[in-house]
Amino acid sequence: MSIDPDTVIVVSGDFYRGYTEPHWNLAAKRLGYPQAAPFPCGDARVVLLTRGEYEPGALVTTPNGRYVWFPRAVWRVYLQHGGPAGPLGRPLNDLGADVDGEIGFEHGGAIVAEAGTARFVPITGVSSVPAQQTDTDLRCP
Repeated sequence: MSIDPDTVIVVSGDFYRGYTEPHWNLAAKRLGYPQAAPFPCGDARVVLLTRGEYEPGALVTTPNGRYVWFPRAVWRVYLQHGGPAGPLGRPLNDLGADVDGEIGFEHGGAIVAEAGTARFVPITGVSSVPAQQTDTDLRCP
């Protein structure tokens, strides 16, 4: 797969499953295209996505190595709370094909997606995590 003719990104194994399921033949249209191969960020691996219906977005690994898709609204809220290297940690589940639902995180808290918007829901242990409202850059140690 490639958005740049000089760069080819191999999408296989868990990366392929996370990218294609549950959107199947609509994956590229909805998620977009990988900007680069997966890279480490905190305890997770991340793939940034562009040129899709819900861009910018990303795939982020769960504690068991599955890739979970974050559409634009969810990705922005996740980054505001530190992303994969932040206090929430890695996602535990995905949203499914309808792009609405709740993603829980390994250290507590959730992001709820509904009608194209997303909001953070604190759960015991992360209620003091401040949102950095203007900063949505991915920072990986």
